[in-house]
Amino acid sequence: YFRPARKLYYKIFYPRSDLLKNEHLEGSFRKIINQDLSSYLPKITTPTLILWGSEDSYTPVKQSHIIHEAMSGSKLEILTGASHSLPLEQSEWVYKNLVDFIDRK
Repeated sequence: YFRPARKLYYKIFYPRSDLLKNEHLEGSFRKIINQDLSSYLPKITTPTLILWGSEDSYTPVKQSHIIHEAMSGSKLEILTGASHSLPLEQSEWVYKNLVDFIDRK
């Protein structure tokens, strides 16, 4: 199931990926991402901060708007130019937004 080209891709770009350590994880990940959990979003009543990168190629920014609109009391912040690795690449921005969000609650 773990094609040689994909394995090489992960070895080059994501050398510490769990997918390289356990090939069965890929099947689990595929099952998870194919589940539609959107019906649960309106049931979330806890104030929620949604942080997103505008250039996220794994989960498009349009998904952030869908999630935000479905969750009353959520706050959406999108960082222009950031990718899916937002917490790793923009940790100061993430930290600032988290602190501001918590301080206001």
